[in-house]
Amino acid sequence: MYRETIDYNIIDTPIFVSFENLNNDRIITYDWHFHKEIEMTYLKTSYKEVYANNKKYSLSPGDIILINGQIPHKTISYNKAEFVLLQFCPKRKETDEMFPFASFFVKQAEDGVIIIKSGTKLNEIIKRIMIKIGEEFQAKDFCFNKFIDAYTNQILACLYRERILSEGNEKLSSETASLQKIAPVIKYINSNYYEQIKLSKLSEIICVDKTHLCRLFKTLTKSTLSEYINYVRILHAEQLLLNTDKLILEICEETGFSSISYFAKVFKGKNGITPKKYRSIKNIQ
Repeated sequence: MYRETIDYNIIDTPIFVSFENLNNDRIITYDWHFHKEIEMTYLKTSYKEVYANNKKYSLSPGDIILINGQIPHKTISYNKAEFVLLQFCPKRKETDEMFPFASFFVKQAEDGVIIIKSGTKLNEIIKRIMIKIGEEFQAKDFCFNKFIDAYTNQILACLYRERILSEGNEKLSSETASLQKIAPVIKYINSNYYEQIKLSKLSEIICVDKTHLCRLFKTLTKSTLSEYINYVRILHAEQLLLNTDKLILEICEETGFSSISYFAKVFKGKNGITPKKYRSIKNIQ
């Protein structure tokens, strides 16, 4: 498995567009990889398979698939597949910087992969936009990059409206004061994930009792404090597995897990595979 660095091809925007038209009977495989960008594909013809979350997602003509950022995945495009591929980073507000993992965690609340089936209202809306993006990319007329940027923002608006995609601040805009209240807790977890984090310490940070903190955090993030702490730890563990030769026991200890068995259990719960298997996948070609 490898971390893919996307070379944006739309000027002045964090967007990559590809318009594929396979004119022969080849099967094109992109092996296991991940990237920070959200990936969306509109399949016009033929068939496509995506592997992620220990599942296989099958696309038929007209389907659209959304893969969230940082999700390891593998794709196979079959004979004469024609599709529009869009990879992009949502624009973030300055206030989101306090929640580098929290907002990402909210977006990952579901599996992070969704197929928008052909024939649905949302599919028709996004399909029209994707077609326009493909046309602009192919024609490359004057200001085509601005049109593509605008169309991408239209897609983002649709995803936010349908609650498919959400940022912590935007999803909880009516509870801004409460979100700001737990910001020091989130910041502390993000910076001290490798230590033993006690609930009493977290509650002291914002001067509330432990029960109130647990209830507030659950309301705002839809997850418990322990789930979020484990999530941050697993994110760091994934990077150590992919980018270092450290022993799995060392990684377990460096990311704050109390035992290797618990680390393996939490890791598999998030990724569907063990830490050892996760690391070995990068060697599969």
